[in-house]
Amino acid sequence: MSGDLLELLVLSYNCFTEKIPPAIGNFKSLQSLYLEHNTFRGEIPKEIFGLRSMTRVNASANNLSREIPVSISYCSSRYAIDLSQNSVVGEVPGGIAN
Repeated sequence: MSGDLLELLVLSYNCFTEKIPPAIGNFKSLQSLYLEHNTFRGEIPKEIFGLRSMTRVNASANNLSREIPVSISYCSSRYAIDLSQNSVVGEVPGGIAN
C-alpha cells in the first residue's frame, strides 16, 4: 500500500481479525485513521505514529494487547488517540501528555 493523497481511512465495524498492517504508515498524508470495533490483535504498528500529518487514531474495541509504542511520544501535540476497550499493557510513554 502506498499513497500520497489519502487523508482519511475508515476501516471501522468490519470483521478484521489479523494485526494492523504496518503498510498503513506508507500513506504519508494520512490525518485520521479509524479502526474501531474490529478484532485487530497485537499492537499498533510504530509506522503509524511516524506519520507527521496524523492527528487522530481510533483503535478502540479491538483485541490490541501489547505495549503502546514509544514512538507515540513523538507525535504532534494535536494528536488524539483512543485505545479504550483493549488490553494494552505497560506504562504510557513519557511525553505523551505534554
